[in-house]
Amino acid sequence: MLRYVWKNKIALILLLLSFWLLPSVISLSEQSKTESIVTAIGIDKNNEEYEVSLQYIVPSPSGSSEELKIISQKANTVGSAIEKIKLKLGKLSGFAHCRFLAFNDEAGKQNFTEILDFLVRRKTNTNNIILINTPESAKDLLSMSNKLDSDLYSFLNNNGFSSEFGDFYDLKTIGDYYGSYFSPVKCMFVNSVGLKSANKDSSSKTSSSSGSSEAGEGVNASSSESQTKQEDKEFENKGELLIIKNEKSLLTLTEEESNNLSWFNANIKRDTFSVENYSEGHLNNASILFNVFNKIYKAKSYFKEGKPYFQIDLKLYVRTGEVVAQDLKQQDYEVLQRKYSKKLLESMKNTIISSMQKAEKHFKDNTYDVIDCYNSFYKINSSEFKKINNTLQDKSDFIKQVNFVYNIDFVQAY
Repeated sequence: MLRYVWKNKIALILLLLSFWLLPSVISLSEQSKTESIVTAIGIDKNNEEYEVSLQYIVPSPSGSSEELKIISQKANTVGSAIEKIKLKLGKLSGFAHCRFLAFNDEAGKQNFTEILDFLVRRKTNTNNIILINTPESAKDLLSMSNKLDSDLYSFLNNNGFSSEFGDFYDLKTIGDYYGSYFSPVKCMFVNSVGLKSANKDSSSKTSSSSGSSEAGEGVNASSSESQTKQEDKEFENKGELLIIKNEKSLLTLTEEESNNLSWFNANIKRDTFSVENYSEGHLNNASILFNVFNKIYKAKSYFKEGKPYFQIDLKLYVRTGEVVAQDLKQQDYEVLQRKYSKKLLESMKNTIISSMQKAEKHFKDNTYDVIDCYNSFYKINSSEFKKINNTLQDKSDFIKQVNFVYNIDFVQAY
């Protein structure tokens, strides 16, 4: 072995380096002693101050679940608040393992670039931190998620970091925000989640009989049972989206509006939709739920007679998820297992196009472009586009002049 090392110069150099570096590595202190391992950030705007909350891991013995703690400080800027936290803990804040940044509605009304500036200037790559809006209090959202296996962390891990479940949601990050910030339209969306009250019944029953305790003191016999309601909060996700435009929040979409907009999102591959009041054969006023287990999205921009057109082609792989109707017969179950009829396919198509037209009306009425429409025409850079673009003060206004064309194709899974 030694003869081989002496003959091999590379192996010899590596061996010498290991002897040189090993003592210094062993002597380094644990990361948790010098740095707070931050898992989440909460930013709340209250009056004239920011309240910044950091959720960090408290190391625990091997085999037990990691405990999460929260520390908060107020200041005029986000960076100043984090510096106060550093002084209070006596540690630096490490964001390498940070999963998400939550901000309340009031913070969203401020200059969002100023809020994120402290984070993006750090040496640690923070571009992959997921952005989440919560209406009332980001600090409360962090307090509710005090375990890494909580509902909120499960939602983020499954839909943001898992290829298996990532087709259901399109979670936006700090990197995505700066991508939109440097784009002409300066528009993007982030997921909005909240907390809801949950009244839980808790009962306590104490009973003891007369006698002597271990200390030799007598205890009077008593028995009582009390039942009280404790107000608690739990994670609530309706799939709502917050629209950010020009560095500030513009509006929050309702659950229905968010679902309508999802058809324009190429990153969302799985979805559901319902055909209501459908009648055919034995079916009468039925409600049929369909599961979309894959969606292929293609968009094409072009000009026709000087007018801009944005064509969206959807190929949806679907299967029947649920049928709700009165007096279902055997034939009703059989017909939905066979090939869908032309009437049913037409109803499915009309349902989706209706949802897309509602979304189209909404983003035209409120002047926001989160579907990459402007950029698609910008790449063409035709004379027709330049003619319209030169008249615009707000590039998002371009979407108001676009004519949308929808083509839907279904592939049925048996």
